[in-house]
Amino acid sequence: MEKQKLSIRELRERFIAEGADCISIDIFFEVAMAKIDIWKEFERLALIVWGTGRRKYSAQTIMHVIRWNSEIERNKGDFDINNNYIAYYARMFLYQYKEAQIAEFFEIRSFKPKQINIDGSRGEWRENL
Repeated sequence: MEKQKLSIRELRERFIAEGADCISIDIFFEVAMAKIDIWKEFERLALIVWGTGRRKYSAQTIMHVIRWNSEIERNKGDFDINNNYIAYYARMFLYQYKEAQIAEFFEIRSFKPKQINIDGSRGEWRENL
Protein backbone atom coordinates (compact mmCIF):
# COMPACT_ATOMS: atom_id res chain seq x y z
CA MET A 1 0.00 0.00 0.00
CA GLU A 2 1.44 3.34 -1.02
CA LYS A 3 1.61 6.17 1.49
CA GLN A 4 1.00 9.78 0.53
CA LYS A 5 3.22 11.98 2.72
CA LEU A 6 1.24 15.03 3.85
CA SER A 7 2.59 17.98 5.80
CA ILE A 8 1.02 19.12 9.05
CA ARG A 9 -0.26 22.17 7.17
CA GLU A 10 -2.01 19.95 4.59
CA LEU A 11 -3.48 17.73 7.30
CA ARG A 12 -4.63 20.79 9.27
CA GLU A 13 -6.39 22.19 6.17
CA ARG A 14 -8.21 18.90 5.64
CA PHE A 15 -9.34 18.78 9.28
CA ILE A 16 -10.66 22.34 9.00
CA ALA A 17 -12.43 21.52 5.73
CA GLU A 18 -14.23 18.71 7.57
CA GLY A 19 -15.36 21.06 10.34
CA ALA A 20 -12.76 20.64 13.08
CA ASP A 21 -12.05 23.71 15.17
CA CYS A 22 -8.62 25.31 14.88
CA ILE A 23 -7.86 25.25 18.60
CA SER A 24 -8.43 21.48 18.90
CA ILE A 25 -6.39 20.83 15.77
CA ASP A 26 -3.45 22.89 17.00
CA ILE A 27 -3.49 21.19 20.41
CA PHE A 28 -3.69 17.77 18.72
CA PHE A 29 -0.67 18.44 16.50
CA GLU A 30 1.32 19.79 19.43
CA VAL A 31 0.64 16.57 21.35
CA ALA A 32 1.05 14.29 18.33
CA MET A 33 4.42 15.75 17.37
CA ALA A 34 5.67 15.49 20.94
CA LYS A 35 4.60 11.83 20.98
CA ILE A 36 5.36 10.80 17.41
CA ASP A 37 5.95 7.20 18.53
CA ILE A 38 2.21 6.89 19.20
CA TRP A 39 1.39 7.89 15.61
CA LYS A 40 3.97 5.43 14.26
CA GLU A 41 2.52 2.62 16.35
CA PHE A 42 -1.07 3.54 15.37
CA GLU A 43 -0.08 3.47 11.71
CA ARG A 44 1.84 0.17 12.11
CA LEU A 45 -1.05 -1.57 13.85
CA ALA A 46 -3.65 -0.25 11.39
CA LEU A 47 -1.60 -1.63 8.50
CA ILE A 48 -1.30 -5.00 10.27
CA VAL A 49 -5.07 -5.14 10.72
CA TRP A 50 -5.60 -4.14 7.07
CA GLY A 51 -3.15 -6.84 6.03
CA THR A 52 -5.25 -9.53 7.74
CA GLY A 53 -8.04 -8.84 5.27
CA ARG A 54 -10.30 -6.80 7.54
CA ARG A 55 -11.90 -3.90 5.69
CA LYS A 56 -13.50 -2.21 8.73
CA TYR A 57 -11.93 -1.72 12.11
CA SER A 58 -12.03 0.46 15.20
CA ALA A 59 -9.45 3.23 15.61
CA GLN A 60 -10.37 3.22 19.29
CA THR A 61 -9.41 -0.45 19.60
CA ILE A 62 -6.04 0.26 18.01
CA MET A 63 -5.41 3.11 20.46
CA HIS A 64 -6.40 0.88 23.38
CA VAL A 65 -3.91 -1.75 22.22
CA ILE A 66 -1.22 0.95 22.14
CA ARG A 67 -2.29 2.02 25.63
CA TRP A 68 -2.12 -1.58 26.90
CA ASN A 69 1.28 -2.18 25.32
CA SER A 70 2.66 1.06 26.72
CA GLU A 71 1.28 0.83 30.24
CA ILE A 72 1.24 -2.89 30.95
CA GLU A 73 3.60 -4.79 28.67
CA ARG A 74 6.36 -2.18 28.43
CA ASN A 75 5.69 -0.69 31.87
CA LYS A 76 6.23 2.85 30.56
CA GLY A 77 3.78 4.40 32.99
CA ASP A 78 0.67 6.38 32.23
CA PHE A 79 -0.50 6.67 28.65
CA ASP A 80 -1.72 10.23 28.36
CA ILE A 81 -3.34 10.65 24.95
CA ASN A 82 -6.83 12.08 25.13
CA ASN A 83 -9.44 9.77 23.61
CA ASN A 84 -10.81 12.79 21.72
CA TYR A 85 -7.69 12.63 19.53
CA ILE A 86 -8.43 9.14 18.22
CA ALA A 87 -10.58 10.62 15.43
CA TYR A 88 -7.61 12.73 14.32
CA TYR A 89 -5.31 9.71 14.23
CA ALA A 90 -7.88 7.78 12.17
CA ARG A 91 -8.27 10.66 9.72
CA MET A 92 -4.50 11.09 9.39
CA PHE A 93 -4.25 7.43 8.48
CA LEU A 94 -7.04 7.62 5.90
CA TYR A 95 -5.71 10.84 4.36
CA GLN A 96 -2.27 9.32 3.86
CA TYR A 97 -3.41 5.98 2.46
CA LYS A 98 -5.65 7.04 -0.38
CA GLU A 99 -6.48 3.68 -1.97
CA ALA A 100 -10.19 3.53 -2.68
CA GLN A 101 -10.87 0.43 -0.62
CA ILE A 102 -9.24 1.87 2.52
CA ALA A 103 -11.48 4.96 2.54
CA GLU A 104 -13.99 3.25 4.84
CA PHE A 105 -11.57 1.29 7.04
CA PHE A 106 -12.42 3.52 10.00
CA GLU A 107 -15.91 4.90 10.51
CA ILE A 108 -15.52 8.66 10.39
CA ARG A 109 -18.14 10.91 11.92
CA SER A 110 -18.47 14.61 11.32
CA PHE A 111 -16.85 16.99 13.80
CA LYS A 112 -19.18 18.65 16.30
CA PRO A 113 -18.91 22.43 16.12
CA LYS A 114 -17.45 24.06 19.24
CA GLN A 115 -18.52 27.32 20.73
CA ILE A 116 -15.90 29.76 21.96
CA ASN A 117 -17.39 32.02 24.61
CA ILE A 118 -16.58 35.72 24.89
CA ASP A 119 -14.35 35.05 27.90
CA GLY A 120 -12.31 32.54 25.86
CA SER A 121 -13.71 29.45 27.56
CA ARG A 122 -15.05 26.66 25.44
CA GLY A 123 -18.52 25.21 25.49
CA GLU A 124 -20.55 22.76 23.44
CA TRP A 125 -22.48 24.18 20.52
CA ARG A 126 -26.21 24.14 21.15
CA GLU A 127 -28.46 24.54 18.15
CA ASN A 128 -31.80 24.45 19.96
CA LEU A 129 -31.54 26.86 22.87
